[in-house]
Amino acid sequence: MKSALAILSLALFSAWAPAQTPEPLGREERNRLMERARALHEEASMLKQEAERQHALAGQACWDKVLVTRCQIDAKEALREEKTRARRMEQEARDIERAERHRKLAEKEARHIEEAPERAMKAAEQAEKNRLAREEALRRVERKQAEAAERRNRKE
Repeated sequence: MKSALAILSLALFSAWAPAQTPEPLGREERNRLMERARALHEEASMLKQEAERQHALAGQACWDKVLVTRCQIDAKEALREEKTRARRMEQEARDIERAERHRKLAEKEARHIEEAPERAMKAAEQAEKNRLAREEALRRVERKQAEAAERRNRKE
């Protein structure tokens, strides 16, 4: 009885629960997005390396100028701007990757919700089998106890 009630409530809940699955993407679209994220990471890394190299060269060239400090400040500002640009690229790549992880998780949760009635049905069937097995085991024990008591009564 309890298992039937559990199955019924799960079935009603799964029918009521709104599907929150984001729009599914095809394998090609997912691959394109992940390739874009990888390319952004790569480009950002190269941009940072180039900015560091340019900063080092500019720092050396500054010593040949009259306004050394101003030149170094300008070089540092250029480095900061390039690193900021690289961080934005990396952030975009991380956003793409995060969206993909969220999409996969939502799809997994949606499958889990869809399969809930089936799992509940199997669990109820297994619970019923376990209950029947327990009852049968109890009957065997009771039968053996009754037989043992009967043998004791015969001996007396």
